[in-house]
Amino acid sequence: MPGVPPVRPVAIILSENRHARVLAALSLACALAALGRTVIVFAHGASVTVLRQDACWPEDETLAARGCATVPELLFSTQELGVTFMACESGLHATCTPSSALHGFVTTGGLLGLFQVQPGAEIVPF
Repeated sequence: MPGVPPVRPVAIILSENRHARVLAALSLACALAALGRTVIVFAHGASVTVLRQDACWPEDETLAARGCATVPELLFSTQELGVTFMACESGLHATCTPSSALHGFVTTGGLLGLFQVQPGAEIVPF
């Protein structure tokens, strides 16, 4: 449509691994992807631990009991909706997390790689 700017991809930058922020970021990723937006979640620094296969979220027990979405459920939903994930290589080193400990859908890279994968993306920090 003439005069309508193209829809830009969205890069959600996770900067910490607090449960509430992770839930909010993953919920936003799901909502945007459900609306047809291209979404990538970049886990920076210590937040790479969010993407570990063995990540444990004690807070999820209460949420699940109340019928709310949990971190693992939101990770599954993001996958169904086509959201991509990238873990910061420096964060992996800083947290002594081998890339083999991450979910299989996670790629690794740095901020430069993120912007090469999603040039012109709108940035949403969490």
